[in-house]
Amino acid sequence: MKLLETFSELVKQTYGLFFPTSKDKREEFLQKVREKVDYYQPKIEERCNISIGDVKVKDNCEWNNDVLYGVGGIAWKHSIESAWKKGRVPNKFDFILHYSVAGLTELLLKFPIFMYNTFVGAEMRHHNHTIYVPFYYVNRLTDFLSKSRIRYLDYFVVHELSHSVWDELSGGQEYPLFERGWIEGFTTYCADIHFADLYPEGMKKFSDSDLPKLYVNGRKKIEELVNKYGNEIVLEIPSRWKEFK
Repeated sequence: MKLLETFSELVKQTYGLFFPTSKDKREEFLQKVREKVDYYQPKIEERCNISIGDVKVKDNCEWNNDVLYGVGGIAWKHSIESAWKKGRVPNKFDFILHYSVAGLTELLLKFPIFMYNTFVGAEMRHHNHTIYVPFYYVNRLTDFLSKSRIRYLDYFVVHELSHSVWDELSGGQEYPLFERGWIEGFTTYCADIHFADLYPEGMKKFSDSDLPKLYVNGRKKIEELVNKYGNEIVLEIPSRWKEFK
């Protein structure tokens, strides 16, 4: 029995990178993220004088359901609005048509999203006050090579919580996808500078060369505004960013 356990452990250490992360290991890491959220969220809320509510932490495999199924809800909402604008009561045909389109969109996107997550995907992502933590090949690879997920966990969590700060301060206003640099710049500025004093001493942060160019360039926009208007402008940017374009 001991020989079998030794062999099993050897296989895990040698080929574990290519095996899916076990449910227990996933939950263990998700719990670490939750603990970081519980630590940083009240400090960030106090700093910004806001409440960002119940921030959830989920496995990224739930992102498809939460976000892509949300497309169906948006489609149904638009179908209702469209029907009323035409002077008629929404019917089953509206429901079937628009949900069929949403379902087809989801089906077509699933494979490319899976491939992106497997080989390129981010460390974490944020949507609707929820932090999604992926466990794909690229995440296992970085864990295997550098243990970066643990070393940078505080930074990742503060960055994602800063997305909730943006959502709260912006009043939920929508912004075009091509303007994403503003929000990523804001959240990167918060994680790098505005909330930097909240980190434990010696906490590891990313260098500019380790961050996507979009994040770095966006943060520089925020830095320019701070230099021009003072530090108090930071929390006004989510609601006023269009004025600074």
